[in-house]
Amino acid sequence: MVKAYIFITTLGAHQIVENLKKIEGVKESFNIIGTYDLLIIVEAPSTSKLNQIITDAVRQVDGIQKTMTMVALN
Repeated sequence: MVKAYIFITTLGAHQIVENLKKIEGVKESFNIIGTYDLLIIVEAPSTSKLNQIITDAVRQVDGIQKTMTMVALN
């Protein structure tokens, strides 16, 4: 299982959080303060599936301006 921490910059976090929670693999979400507005934790069976979730689902949610992904090594 691959785990990633995805930091997200948004236009308005509330509705975005609800939409992100519906995405397969999204395990947790946090409103945060700083450069980014949200942090989500995503788990996937492989790096290719993780890439698909990020590219085809997370980044397609309306209101997301930018993401930064960090993949956990262990």
